[in-house]
Amino acid sequence: MRHAVEEDGGLHPKSVGVLRRVARDLAGVLRNGLTVRIFHSPVLRAELTAKEFAQALGMAGVNTMVVGPLPWLDYDEYRVTDENIAEAMHDDAFTVFITHEPIMKGYLRSNWVDPYIATNCSVWSPAFIIRGH
Repeated sequence: MRHAVEEDGGLHPKSVGVLRRVARDLAGVLRNGLTVRIFHSPVLRAELTAKEFAQALGMAGVNTMVVGPLPWLDYDEYRVTDENIAEAMHDDAFTVFITHEPIMKGYLRSNWVDPYIATNCSVWSPAFIIRGH
């Protein structure tokens, strides 16, 4: 997922609304009882997005936990790799990584999806895409 839009140390109200819609849509495609684990980059807007998204998923009835920041999701470092992703994932959970657009565009382009869908608050998966804004 690409982070939401930050405004004055918080998230822009439009982004909060979009995150809530994306959370409801994601809840509709997840297997019942599946936990969502959320990792985010160390950047504030990614952390704020993770917390808001987790809260919205919880309101949609999804068991969710924000696991915390991963240094390799920092958009200044560009270290997203298959190995890093595989290490953070668990078979019993749906994992969400929240970071900045260019790093994910590069990763997605080289792997499995059209990078031009990389809009704020979008969720990309090999099985589905839920567009943000």
